[in-house]
Amino acid sequence: MSRQTADEIGKFYDDVTDPYVQAWDGNLHMGYWETPDAAPSITEATERLTGEVISALRADPGDRVLDVGCGIGRPALRLARERKVDVVGVSISEQQIEIANASLTSVSLPSRVSFQTADAMDLPFPDASFDAVMCLEVLHHMPDRGRALREIARVVRPGGSVVIADFALRAPVPERHRDLVDRFSAACNLVTLTEIDEYAREFTVSGLDLTEVIDISDQVRPSMSQHAAAVRAARGTLGPIVGADRLEEMAGLTDRYAALPEFGYVVLKGNGRLRSG
Repeated sequence: MSRQTADEIGKFYDDVTDPYVQAWDGNLHMGYWETPDAAPSITEATERLTGEVISALRADPGDRVLDVGCGIGRPALRLARERKVDVVGVSISEQQIEIANASLTSVSLPSRVSFQTADAMDLPFPDASFDAVMCLEVLHHMPDRGRALREIARVVRPGGSVVIADFALRAPVPERHRDLVDRFSAACNLVTLTEIDEYAREFTVSGLDLTEVIDISDQVRPSMSQHAAAVRAARGTLGPIVGADRLEEMAGLTDRYAALPEFGYVVLKGNGRLRSG
C-alpha cells in the first residue's frame, strides 16, 4: 500500500465530505452498539461513540480543548455544549472546515468554538496550549502516526487529558488474511493500521502517559456493514467522485474486513506527561 501524503488525504475528503455527510447522517465516524444485535439508527450509533469519547475526556468548564481531525464539527460542538469548554477543531480538509465554520452561525453555545485547516503532523499551536485533546477516528490516515502523536503530546499541557479513538488490529494478521487487510486499507485510506499493543506503545513513546486501553471492537463492528450499505446507497453521488468500481470495492472489502477476528477499534486514554525539573 502506498503511503499517502497529508495533501492527498485532504483532497480526498474535500471531494467526498458532502456525499459522506448525507450518507452517514452528519457524522464522519463509526457508531457504537451496546450489543451486536442492537438496532439503533446510524445517527444514534455515531452520537453514542461521540459520547463515549467525550465521557472519557477530562475537561472542566472554561478549559481549552483541541479536536484533532474535527470533520464537520459535530463532536466539537457537542463537547462545547455539554462541558462548557472552549474548543478548537482542526482538519486537513478545507471543505470540512468550511462546513464546520458555517454551522457556527446556526448554534448558540456557552463557550467559544473555532475551526481551522491544519495538518495533525504539524500543528500550528504553541507548546502546552491546550488543557485536553480528543482525536476521533483520524490517526489511521496519518503517513507518520508517531509524528502526529508527538504533536499532540507537545500541545497538551502536562497532566492534560488525551483521548484517542481509532481503528486498530486485535491480533497479528495471518498470511491468509494479509491481502484482504491490505486491499481494505488501500481502498478506504487506512494509511497506518497496527495492532492495539503497538498503538499503545507509540502513544507512550510519543511523550504521553497511557492510563487505559479500552477495546470496543465488538461495539463498533456492526458499523462496518452499515457503512458498506451507506456507501452503496450513495453510489449516485460518490460514484462519479471515486469511481463505480472503487465504490463497490470499498463496500465489499468493508464487509469482509469486519468479519475478520483481527478487526479492532480502540480507545486510548492518557495524559500529557509531567515535565521534570
